Amino acid sequence: MSPTACPICASTDRARFNEKGGRALLICRDCRHLSWEKLPSETELAGFYRQEYTDHHQQLEIQKNNASYYRGHVAELANLARCDVAELAIADIGSSYPVFVEQAVAQGCRSAIAVDWSREAAEYGRSVGVPVVTPEEFIELIPDASLDVLRYAHTLEHMIDPAGALKQHLQKLKPGGLVYITQPNFPVLKAQFFGQDIMDQVWPNHLHYFSPASARALLELCGLDLLRFFTIANAEKTEAKFRTAFDVDMANTLADWCQGKGEEARGALSNFPYFFGENSAIYATLRPDGAAALTACHADVVTAIQSVLSRPSMPKAAADAEPSVPTPTASVVSEALHQQRVLDLLLDAAALQARTMSVGKDSRYRLATDSPLAGASADHLHPRGAANDDTRHPRFVRACEKHFKAPIRHLDIGCAGGGLVWDFLLSGHRSVGLEGSDFPLVNQKAYWRVIPDNLFTADATKPYRFQDSDGAPAKFDVITAWEVLEHIPETSIPGFLQNICEHLAPDGVFVCSIATFSDEDPSTGAVWHVTVKPRDWWEPVFRHNGLEVCEGIFGHRDFVRGSGNPRAHDWDAAKNPELGFHMVTRLRSSSPAAEGGNSSRE
Repeated sequence: MSPTACPICASTDRARFNEKGGRALLICRDCRHLSWEKLPSETELAGFYRQEYTDHHQQLEIQKNNASYYRGHVAELANLARCDVAELAIADIGSSYPVFVEQAVAQGCRSAIAVDWSREAAEYGRSVGVPVVTPEEFIELIPDASLDVLRYAHTLEHMIDPAGALKQHLQKLKPGGLVYITQPNFPVLKAQFFGQDIMDQVWPNHLHYFSPASARALLELCGLDLLRFFTIANAEKTEAKFRTAFDVDMANTLADWCQGKGEEARGALSNFPYFFGENSAIYATLRPDGAAALTACHADVVTAIQSVLSRPSMPKAAADAEPSVPTPTASVVSEALHQQRVLDLLLDAAALQARTMSVGKDSRYRLATDSPLAGASADHLHPRGAANDDTRHPRFVRACEKHFKAPIRHLDIGCAGGGLVWDFLLSGHRSVGLEGSDFPLVNQKAYWRVIPDNLFTADATKPYRFQDSDGAPAKFDVITAWEVLEHIPETSIPGFLQNICEHLAPDGVFVCSIATFSDEDPSTGAVWHVTVKPRDWWEPVFRHNGLEVCEGIFGHRDFVRGSGNPRAHDWDAAKNPELGFHMVTRLRSSSPAAEGGNSSRE
């Protein structure tokens, strides 16, 4: 390629866009890609990332702040790649500190690898038991056509030759495999002198500035078919900056490629034809004719990754050689969870045999609702809890049995995979689950394939009604909602609590955990925890909507989430009370719902 050619489409027809620090930024007239007139050498760039970038840009802090998002992102990518997380083979290219891969391994993914130049990133990877290789080692060690997903999170814009690197990496991807790219985005601009600085115009940190048109050129050059394309964050601000430079005619030529493949909820300015958001999210698949002829087996990937993990670590300086208390790595935690689940299944098999396979047959309910899905919920639009959770806790069932006579009538709201409903049914009680997303239903996750008549979908903030098999309104002794209320917008909480009151037996209890920490996706803009409030805010809201706090029924370890439950692997309010709390409530004596129904207390 000519040194004057566009690094994406190879056109030599480029115009000067602006200058900064004595360096010119050029724009391609054919694909509207922006790049520096002179790029650094591979040696210069490798040295910069080995010695400067990770520390100077607080990458460890950034990566750790994204850990909760990464857990859901792993499930999202596995779903789009059409495979279970445990079988997912994924490479995170340009990982920096490999917190994403650490989270993937913690969720049971045994074939995840990070690729980065940084020595600090490699040392962090060794400390938590996840593999980090250099780009050269990635090409050498990973078998061709062996990966399900290639992930590039703010990576391609840093490469000297992003098209060449992507084409080389795609040799490692299976036919039909998924490519995820997020990077700074620039609208389709006129190929003329602009003069003003643009976002992230720092050399040599950012070498390329992709437009939707150059993103299309990149994908088509590499044999990739687009699934989704949209932009994120500050679209109005970007539109104001580039209003006179935006080339609407050129942007409209992308209609056949990306129209209808965005996210309407992000607004018109973030989608076709404008794409004014500061960052873009691209999901694409590798065409079969663009992939390697043979597909490596999963074991080949595992073997390659194990070879990285078994390499000796770099020698430490004497000052760093102090003894330290070992902590469990992500892979150890994952193995412990796997063993616990195997034990659960063995116990379940014995329980099923003892009950002669009658689980759930005497606990049929019907659901009536005009809102079968929580369509605006982030966990429906970006499934995470709905995709991953199937938390079980037989201890909670036993605690309920101490206070309510059998069979206990139980409703679990936000049931995800239905694990708690399964626990109640195994103990001979009547239980149903309600989930706002249809992800576990469509994908037959966890217990949706085992007890389909006991799991339902509906928006729990809108009117719904459970009925007994004889058509009478159902009342429940125990209603639970673990990690649910913080996901509900403040304006919708009264409707949610009113539904609780209408379904709660006069002597029944509503038990919940409520998180008090933020949870959002800085890459896509998804916000899972939309109502983050302290306990003294929630209690008056409960009282106003017909529920009052009651004490003395459950111990801390009885709670399903936020309690150190070994099957949940999440926060523990006893150790970190700043992360959340539990509430046990009952109908207020003045509540209309407290007037009817039969007592279920012993």
